[in-house]
Amino acid sequence: QKVQPPNDQFVYLPSRRKVRRVNLRNETVFGTDFSFEDVIPREFESATYRRLPDEIVDGVRCFVVEATPKPDQNSEYSKFLLYVEKAHAVPLRIRYWSEAGVEVKELVSPAASIQDFGGIYVPMKATMRNVVQDTYTIAQIDKLTPNPELPRATFDPRRLEGK
Repeated sequence: QKVQPPNDQFVYLPSRRKVRRVNLRNETVFGTDFSFEDVIPREFESATYRRLPDEIVDGVRCFVVEATPKPDQNSEYSKFLLYVEKAHAVPLRIRYWSEAGVEVKELVSPAASIQDFGGIYVPMKATMRNVVQDTYTIAQIDKLTPNPELPRATFDPRRLEGK
């Protein structure tokens, strides 16, 4: 059995009765202001990083880090600015720039929404604002099970066909 790389995505096409590999990274998630690239994090090695002066976000002192995706990543963004809360390493704000150097999006998570799940800190609310289109989407997590036990077969693309 061939093991798929971790970022492969698959879709079942009922009209063809086939599973196809797709690249959804630059596509919106169900018509929201989030793209798949926004919600499926990249590996740390896929960008270069530069530390900038600390800033205050939502009353909390944050590390500020500029991340520039490496060219082979085919990112829809040319750079990100991450404002990372120091106590739990949770991004409270992320700003996104296009290849043209225009700021296109901003993700904001209130510091008060961060919850501890056995040492895993997660913001339970996040607002993605599309700066260019002047739209926004609020994502709220009502329930989370960290590190659930999932059988390896769960990720077998053949399961999309109901086999």
